[in-house]
Amino acid sequence: MSAISAFITAIMLGITPAARAASIDAFTPDMVEQVPGAPPTLHVEDNYGIFEALAHGDETRLQFIQTELAHLIQREPTFSHKTMLGFCLSAIARLHGDYDTSNLILKTIASKLGPIGDPEKTVNPLDFMIEQTLSGNLLLQGHIHAWALSQEQIERQYFKPLRAYYHMPSLEFSNAQPMTLSVSAESIPNQVVRLPFLDTINFNTARSSFTQQGVKAASTNIILDGETVPALIGTGTLTGLLPEKFARAHKLRIIGHSDAISDGSGPRYSGNFVVVPSLVIGKTVFLNQLFAISQDNEIVIGLQQLSQLRHVTITRDAMTYGLHAPFQCTADLVTASIRAGYASQWLLPLQRGTLSEWAMVDTGDNNETVLHIRTSHLPTDASNAVSHEFYDSAAGRQSSQMVTVPTTFSIGSVSIVDQARYTLGSTGSIPPALTYGLLKYGSLQFDWPEHKACFN
Repeated sequence: MSAISAFITAIMLGITPAARAASIDAFTPDMVEQVPGAPPTLHVEDNYGIFEALAHGDETRLQFIQTELAHLIQREPTFSHKTMLGFCLSAIARLHGDYDTSNLILKTIASKLGPIGDPEKTVNPLDFMIEQTLSGNLLLQGHIHAWALSQEQIERQYFKPLRAYYHMPSLEFSNAQPMTLSVSAESIPNQVVRLPFLDTINFNTARSSFTQQGVKAASTNIILDGETVPALIGTGTLTGLLPEKFARAHKLRIIGHSDAISDGSGPRYSGNFVVVPSLVIGKTVFLNQLFAISQDNEIVIGLQQLSQLRHVTITRDAMTYGLHAPFQCTADLVTASIRAGYASQWLLPLQRGTLSEWAMVDTGDNNETVLHIRTSHLPTDASNAVSHEFYDSAAGRQSSQMVTVPTTFSIGSVSIVDQARYTLGSTGSIPPALTYGLLKYGSLQFDWPEHKACFN
């Protein structure tokens, strides 16, 4: 029995934590990973792999866990099994972008915890995971003010006591620290969006930083903090991205720092976050939007903004949206996200030969090659010429070896014959990416509030 399960069992038997402020319960030494040259890291995970499956957008695995727990509850209806089933159902709801249902399930679990649900009395992994997931949902929804308040609470009620408990002032928390705030949460304003019933924005060509020539891209003019600038519509990144020189020129206030910023296609890097007072896309007005400072010259509009739009259709030439816009998509939205919410990807089903997998949608990658696959080993076919690729990412200019291979694959029921671009490098947990080039063959549609997304 794990420490978490044993703790839940003890509570249900009436063995409550000692009556003192914030007792530390069920956190064990083996939860801390210590690698030479790196800060110690505390890993808090469930026994069933629920949050690992959520991080990969693996609904099949989550449904298997749901069925397994339901059978266990039929034979042995313990509080532990019911709690894990709640986590699983909450994860499935979040995977489909249904944050309200995910929150409702988590708060229902919390309401039944009794003495272990009060972090002022006991700091334990179960309540820790609930609060982390609720905080992550706020970040994914773009509720930055409420998220910042929850981060301050988690720092005070969990991080600080656990660092003291383990006698490790530099202790870090896996999947738990999307940003360290440098200002008070109360000073971070609420985000606001004013949506039109119907709007269309046309895409422009974007200038390549290498050839200085125009290339087709999901690029459009926006008004950011009063300045008209070009920006990419980038479904591969969660928060917006903007260059440091723009932030300096507009004297934008830094509100926090993160070591895990990414645009979806490039490596993670350390950088700051700012709140931009206003963003206008077509007829849509966003106020107080979270942006990460990028080491690139490109401005990118991310999923935090795009997921607020309704009935979105992205073609090769334009983006149409609004409740009065045509919308035929009936497929369920599928996303992958880290428990604390700082990384999220929109996924579509991909079939390559006998391999069934999920691919992230990255309209900000304006390569005409439809499929981008990161790999630790390039294909060895002698007919495939290996080249050295330079590209810009939020982490700055990158280079890697790459090879382009003819390929046939399917997205849902749509079969495509095109090219796959293999890039040599660390794969991490990054799935294959569908680029802007996919729009040669159809359109993308999504509506986060309706939990629908597809490729037509």
